[in-house]
Amino acid sequence: TIVVSITFFAGVQLLSLGIIGEYIGRIFAEVKGRPLYLVGQRIGFGEDKDKPRSSRSTSHS
Repeated sequence: TIVVSITFFAGVQLLSLGIIGEYIGRIFAEVKGRPLYLVGQRIGFGEDKDKPRSSRSTSHS
């Protein structure tokens, strides 16, 4: 009766709130702009390992 309908609508509200929270959480994670992974070690790049880090050329294109 009335208790069942109140419980049902409370459940719908909580479900909607969960969906909105998931959506906002994914937007927040995307806006941070963090890379998916970090390179811990580079192996087999010949010339780069001989140069100090500050003298490496960085070209962004």
